[in-house]
Amino acid sequence: RDCMSKETEDMITRALETLKPSQRMAVTLLVLEGLSGKEAARVSGCPAATLYWRLHQARKILKDKLHGLL
Repeated sequence: RDCMSKETEDMITRALETLKPSQRMAVTLLVLEGLSGKEAARVSGCPAATLYWRLHQARKILKDKLHGLL
């Protein structure tokens, strides 16, 4: 994160804000917080499979929005 430019960080933040709250939660718990599927399911109150589906959908959206960074 230290080597990320402010512009890049802002782009990522804006892209994350476009996600549905449930998708943002999946990204936060599974990717940013690094929880296991079981832990994330307990925290979110939904099955791990649902979280992984939401993460999949979020990644597709983020890939489209951040295509210039990848």
